[in-house]
Amino acid sequence: MKKVNFTLAIVCILGVIICHGQPDNIENTTDTIRKEIGISAGVYNNHIFRFTELRKTSWFDDGPGIQYGLNFMLPMDSHLSMGFGLHYLKTENLHHSLIMQPDTPEKYTHYTELIYMPVRFRYDLTKWLALQGGLSISIELQNETNLNQNGMGVLGGASIHYSPVENLDFGIEPELHLTSLFPVPQEFYQRHFLLAGINTRVAWYF
Repeated sequence: MKKVNFTLAIVCILGVIICHGQPDNIENTTDTIRKEIGISAGVYNNHIFRFTELRKTSWFDDGPGIQYGLNFMLPMDSHLSMGFGLHYLKTENLHHSLIMQPDTPEKYTHYTELIYMPVRFRYDLTKWLALQGGLSISIELQNETNLNQNGMGVLGGASIHYSPVENLDFGIEPELHLTSLFPVPQEFYQRHFLLAGINTRVAWYF
């Protein structure tokens, strides 16, 4: 029931963004004020941690992650845009345990799959360089040891992009992404993912 309510809340948030994301007074009179839709793919290093560490009975090694996404950006003015997206993330981390249990190995590879929705702002410093950051809302698809990455996180980074032809843009985006900063449900000694990586994207202006 909690996941149903959480999903409904996400739908409402995205509805508000779509309806009110673009002010009525914007006039698309220049090439810099255009909507865009794009796809992205990226690779990450995933670090799993707690803000408050317990006695070390188990831990995770850093591991790789991959991300695929669909993004949409709405212009606010000639420099500022607001966007949202739908992304798939899969991570792989080696888990170690000092407490031996029957039929449980001392170490094994742990996989987590998430769908997350970034809601972010991008500020263009130049025609080819921008800064961006915002919030992410994550929903677990698969989690073998219930790390509970459902909830809200934060992300930020930069975008280095180039338009070789009109209406088409290529970009490289270094990014940091902290998940489950506000987990749903709230848990004691919550673990978080700190993802550091690079996305590549292709976007179409219209």
